[in-house]
Amino acid sequence: MTAAVVVLLATVSSVASAAFIAPPSRAVQFRKPPLAAASNGNEQQQPGKGDLYSDDELFDLLNLHLAINPEQQEQEQQLNEELNVASIPGIHDLVLEAIGDVTSSSATNEQSTTNQLRFDNLQTILREKKPKITAIATDVDGTLLSAGQDLHPITRDAVLKAIDQCYNSSNANKIKHFFPATGKSRQGAIGSLGKDIGPLLHECPGVYIQGLYCIDREGNVVFEKKLPPLVVGEAEQLVLDCGISIVGYDGDDLYTTEQTDVVRSLSEFYGEPTVKLLRGVDDTLITLAEHANGCHKLLIMD
Repeated sequence: MTAAVVVLLATVSSVASAAFIAPPSRAVQFRKPPLAAASNGNEQQQPGKGDLYSDDELFDLLNLHLAINPEQQEQEQQLNEELNVASIPGIHDLVLEAIGDVTSSSATNEQSTTNQLRFDNLQTILREKKPKITAIATDVDGTLLSAGQDLHPITRDAVLKAIDQCYNSSNANKIKHFFPATGKSRQGAIGSLGKDIGPLLHECPGVYIQGLYCIDREGNVVFEKKLPPLVVGEAEQLVLDCGISIVGYDGDDLYTTEQTDVVRSLSEFYGEPTVKLLRGVDDTLITLAEHANGCHKLLIMD
C-alpha cells in the first residue's frame, strides 16, 4: 500500500532543504549488475549497492555528491556515462574514508579502470577535508537504509567502525562523534537499524524527529520544540473531514485517534514504536490536541 504523507512540524529557527535534480540531457540510466560468481563457481559474492538500493536512491546520492563538489561536476558528468551502479559511492565509502579505513571499502574490490578512477577521485576529495572532520551525522531512511528498509552489510560495518572509533577508542586523531539525524523517533531509529547497530545508538547523541527532539549521549533532552495545541486541533479536524489518518510524535511515544493499516505500517515496516490510542484519566479516548505533553510533529497519512 502506497501512502501519501504530509508532515506537520514545530518550526526551528533556521531550516533549509534542497533537491538535487540532474538536467534531462544528463540523465543516466543505471543498470543493476548481476551477482558475480565466486572463485569456486558455486557461491556468490555478497550483494552490491545495486542489489539493495533502487536506481533513484543511487542517482540522488550521485546528484548530492555533485552539488557539494561543483568543481568536480564536469569531470563527474563525463564519467557518469560510462559508470555502472556498483561504482557510485555509498554512505559506507564516505564513512570509511572519514575514519581512515578505506582498505575495507567495497570500492577497493576488483573494478574496471573507470570505476577505480571515480573512487580515487572521491578519496582525494575526502582526504583533503578529513583533517577538519570531527563528527559524522547521517539520516536513516534512504541513507543507511534502502527504500525496502534493508541495511547493506558494508554500510553496517562502516557504521560499527565509526561508533567504535568515536566512543571506544582513545585515538585523538579520529572523529569525535557519530550520530543519527533523522525524522524517526529515537526508538524508531534503534528498531530499524538491526541488532548490531540499533543498541549502540544508546551510546550516541542524536537528532530525531526532524531536529525537534535532540538528546546527548546520556539520553538527556538538550533541545525540543512542540506544536501549539491549536495547530494540532486544526490538523485533526482536517483529518476528520477528509477521512484520513493522523499520528502524533511525542518523543518516543507515538499516538493516533484511529488504528488503520497505514498507521500500523509505521511500526510493522518502518520500525517505529507501536502507535497507541490516546486515553484520558478515566480511560476514555481523547484527541491529540488534548494530549497534555503535546506533539513534536504530526504525520497526516492517506
